[in-house]
Amino acid sequence: METKKNIVLVPTDFTEVAEYAIMHGAGICKMQNYKLALLHIVNRETKSYLKKEKLTSNAINERLEKKAKEISEKFGIVVDYIVREGSIFSTIGEVAKEIGANLLTLGTHGKMGLQHIMGSYAMKVIGSSPTPVIVVQERGFREGYKNIVLPIDDTMESKQKVKWAIHIARKFNSTVHIFTMHSSDGYRMAKIKGNLRQINKFFDQNNIIHTEKIADKKALFLCRFFLIRRK
Repeated sequence: METKKNIVLVPTDFTEVAEYAIMHGAGICKMQNYKLALLHIVNRETKSYLKKEKLTSNAINERLEKKAKEISEKFGIVVDYIVREGSIFSTIGEVAKEIGANLLTLGTHGKMGLQHIMGSYAMKVIGSSPTPVIVVQERGFREGYKNIVLPIDDTMESKQKVKWAIHIARKFNSTVHIFTMHSSDGYRMAKIKGNLRQINKFFDQNNIIHTEKIADKKALFLCRFFLIRRK
């Protein structure tokens, strides 16, 4: 029986920064022997572009197929692609859940929404994701990650993100900055502190350099993903 591969999902709008996100996703897949899935969301902008260029919807599939083949050959990994009509605010999360993605890699610029990923649209995009999200900017994966911001709360998802932080930090000698969410609920805060103790123990056991800080309310949305910064 074939073992099911873990999956890194990368939404792309074919912009330069989306290409960087693909490179990061592919690099992680190669490092972890995961499968890469490319996703293009067909929305009004896509339809307008196709109409303007007098192209059919097959043009999107052909472009993704070409990119998937290119990445597969370059990195030696399995690459699938998905075309789905919808909105980046909800469809990315729906597809991630549908295919059982373990991680999302997003660029910070490109199609409207992605370009504001760290701004007012952040909660809509990241909040819809059932899996941790790595937000990357315009540099290649080969340059590594100097800092990893790891927000945690009282959920099981917080512990699940730790393995990614450890893998990446060990590979690139990164420092992990742990952010805990303060809560006025004593029971919930106790659970958060319990998670924090376990996570600190995991990092100590793996010789990972790490810091910790209690985040304010403005940082609550961070508890659904972690952010990497390049060297």
